[in-house]
Amino acid sequence: MSQLGVWRIGERGPERVQPVAIDFEKELESWIEADPNLVETGLRIVGRQVQTAGGVIDLLALDPQGRWVVIEIKRGRLYRETLAQALDYASCIATMSAEELRGQVDNHLGKRGKEERELVEEFLEEEEEGEWELRVCVVGLSRDPSLDRVAKFLAHRYGVAIKAVTFEAYELGSGERVLVRQLSEVETPVAEPRKWTARSVE
Repeated sequence: MSQLGVWRIGERGPERVQPVAIDFEKELESWIEADPNLVETGLRIVGRQVQTAGGVIDLLALDPQGRWVVIEIKRGRLYRETLAQALDYASCIATMSAEELRGQVDNHLGKRGKEERELVEEFLEEEEEGEWELRVCVVGLSRDPSLDRVAKFLAHRYGVAIKAVTFEAYELGSGERVLVRQLSEVETPVAEPRKWTARSVE
């Protein structure tokens, strides 16, 4: 990935802002949970540290089309192995029963997140069990060309929707930091956003 250049414009003119290290997995997982727009507009986080037969999913979300989104976060570079791991998690979600998914959401949201719980319940009631639509999103600091190659192949040949999101952090001084995001999305054509009754994920 090409290196980004960031400058702060002050009274003395442009001043180069230097990249800084962040505790990526730990901090970004919390940031995305608090504001899913870091990854994609319209996402609703409905699960964190979701237990599956294949391992633990960092974050589980619903998108505006009513699809489950498996979000895997890495502290460094994204490789094709990262994608394989996320796809394994997605395959586990695909085979979960409505009761299992409901339990995972309840474990995460507890008494809060009433609107998210209602959206999940509506989705589970409308979709046929075992036919959940899924997407995969991997998040890291950069990505290897092998990941893009495999993602394009899976999307174009098999219709698997995959997004890669990479970030760099910059220190502005006084502890203030800026996140710069790059997106790489390989999507198959999707239908219009799902019409939620009386609610919207937009």
